[in-house]
Amino acid sequence: MDIERNNSLKELASGVDALYLTGRGVLTSALVEDLERARTLASVNRDPVPLTLGNEQFLVGWGPLNKHRFRLEHRHAMVGMTYSDNLPTVFVQPHAEFIHAVGIEAVVKWCRETFAAILGHIDWQVSRMDLFVDVQGWSLVAEDRRDFVSRAKARRTWEDDEDLTGLGWGAGNAILARIYDKTLESLQKGTDWWPSVWGDAYKPGDRVVRVEFQLRRDALRDFGLSDPDDVLRNRRTLWKYLTGEWLSLREPSGDSNRSRRPVSDDWRRIQDAQLAGAPIGDELVRIGSREGSLRILLPALIGYATAAGAHFDARTIEELLVVLKSVMTKDEHVRGVSIEHRLAIQRRRLGLA
Repeated sequence: MDIERNNSLKELASGVDALYLTGRGVLTSALVEDLERARTLASVNRDPVPLTLGNEQFLVGWGPLNKHRFRLEHRHAMVGMTYSDNLPTVFVQPHAEFIHAVGIEAVVKWCRETFAAILGHIDWQVSRMDLFVDVQGWSLVAEDRRDFVSRAKARRTWEDDEDLTGLGWGAGNAILARIYDKTLESLQKGTDWWPSVWGDAYKPGDRVVRVEFQLRRDALRDFGLSDPDDVLRNRRTLWKYLTGEWLSLREPSGDSNRSRRPVSDDWRRIQDAQLAGAPIGDELVRIGSREGSLRILLPALIGYATAAGAHFDARTIEELLVVLKSVMTKDEHVRGVSIEHRLAIQRRRLGLA
């Protein structure tokens, strides 16, 4: 991460990038029967099965989500449900796209309203929250890792050839921290909607560096926080602790005790992150997500299709299309699931149906 080192660091975006919620409600016998029926059918077809719950449409998979027996997909979130008394009834992991499209407060409101219609009254708690700031004009070199002061003993370094791409602190702890090249990650994952989040201040071609903290349930409890609204109201207090006491970057000096060294000017700007998390709207996220997905999928699709066609001795695009249609038709008969049905499932996943 070699960006010119000066006082030009600028904040592009900051706020909440992940918020996992758990809650206890009532899974009625009728609801359990519907979920079990859908889960069994999904297992037979090896494809998720649509199921309407409350006012929303979900896809029920054949496997669990973490320890929750029922795995449900929604275009806004991954959801786990269980009737076990040993676990929260529902676990909700909203997608980052949803968070940045509508804002984190609207995400919490959607969760409350959606699952109240399915499970009745729910006592919600936050099981994990990720806070972040994305900046340009600041970067790290490998030697900088010695100037960080952290309460975590474990530290990791990621490098690509000789280029430092990230640093991480904490391993299996209640708090984890990462500093990494967000532009590289976005390129690899296909999240091409991020420039819309970064806005006009973003300079294309220059790397964006992310500072990110993950707080799990135990860390939040140490602050007396569990209710989603309370957690979100206190995110600035949490950020102040994370960037002031838990992790900080100090100026190089002759003092052997790094904690006595002054905090670097760049890190002070990190500490001043606004954490506002302004929503950019569903349309910009949808367009960026589609472009990024296609950017990654299409080269692989063409590669696999032509490799399969070569095995069937296809020599032209017309012959290749005939081969692909034949292969898909055979798959329909073997699996007992039509291509039209599988396309409908993918459209639901993308929020297009």
